[in-house]
Amino acid sequence: MADDTPANPGSSDTARLNALEAKTDSMSGTLSEVLRILKGTEDGGKQPEAPAPADRDIAAEIRQQLDERAAAEKSENDKKAGEDRIGALETRVSELAEKPPQPMPRRSTRLMWGRD
Repeated sequence: MADDTPANPGSSDTARLNALEAKTDSMSGTLSEVLRILKGTEDGGKQPEAPAPADRDIAAEIRQQLDERAAAEKSENDKKAGEDRIGALETRVSELAEKPPQPMPRRSTRLMWGRD
């Protein structure tokens, strides 16, 4: 029993606490390394820097310009499609214009040749 009880109880608790802190630190370091590997970062666990706000503004501006260009092209295509449709309808209407009827065949021709 003399071996189980330390002579100075405060020093053994401090030593035990220091050992636990060292183990916790090593586990924390190992866990950080595992997380870095899983995330795929190669620069010691540091996350890649976020793009500068100016870069985000430029990207947003470019997206806006592309959206405006797409909207302008769509409106031009819609306008051209409308004009093409109107042109096709005008052509069709002109083909459907009233034509004078064909003259009736003479009765004698119809009787002799059997034409209707």
